[in-house]
Amino acid sequence: MIQRPRARKTEVASLIAPSDGYRGTLARKGKKPINHIKQNSKKLVETQRQYKLKEKAGAEAKKQKKTVLKQFRGVSSRVYSYQHRPQTCHADRFAEPVDHSLDDENFNTDNIGFPEAPSKHMTIIQKNILKACEKKPAEEHRPQSAIPEYKSQGKVPSYLVKRKQEWKDEEEHKQKVAELKKAPPGTKLLPEAERLETLSQLENSKLEMINTLETLPISLRTMALRNKKIELENKLKETDAAIKLFSRKNVYVAA
Repeated sequence: MIQRPRARKTEVASLIAPSDGYRGTLARKGKKPINHIKQNSKKLVETQRQYKLKEKAGAEAKKQKKTVLKQFRGVSSRVYSYQHRPQTCHADRFAEPVDHSLDDENFNTDNIGFPEAPSKHMTIIQKNILKACEKKPAEEHRPQSAIPEYKSQGKVPSYLVKRKQEWKDEEEHKQKVAELKKAPPGTKLLPEAERLETLSQLENSKLEMINTLETLPISLRTMALRNKKIELENKLKETDAAIKLFSRKNVYVAA
């Protein structure tokens, strides 16, 4: 793209119509330059005014929310309405006349009426209330011995402990019956005591064989020592297999 050279002003043109920047150019064209500083100041003042109004409204709403219950919001006060009611010019018409007869010096007090004494005849409701108040014992004057003492408080009753043990025994019996039903034909379930005893014997035999192997010399020069070592190692393998078998929870043997 070929750039065209810009036209330069001659010295005569600059002297005849000197340029006063961008605003001077607009003024020569008959346009009024925009005062951005003034516009920004007005916008800033308006924004601050709107923010203050919004903040004030939020504070008043928050204050009203704290002081007024939810169900009474928006309800006008009756006291305020009564105090600010319009005054009528005919209010004096309904005023009661003042009786000045009591101002006489010779006023007789014998004619003053006094309240009647309460009736001696009580109603049924009043009698029942009086009887209930008389019969009701005072709790604060109750003797200390009247409060029962429970020595076994906080302990589980014995019948519950017994019943819990019965449930446990019944569950174990059901499990044993189910285990017996699972036994292959021609076999039976080895009792737990016998299984543990056999397992203990196998572990003791394993320890003895390990000790015997450790006592053998390192260099086995004779054939007898070699055969003995091989025999002990084979027995040790069989014992490990038996220990693994009897370590199971259920062991079945020939019936």
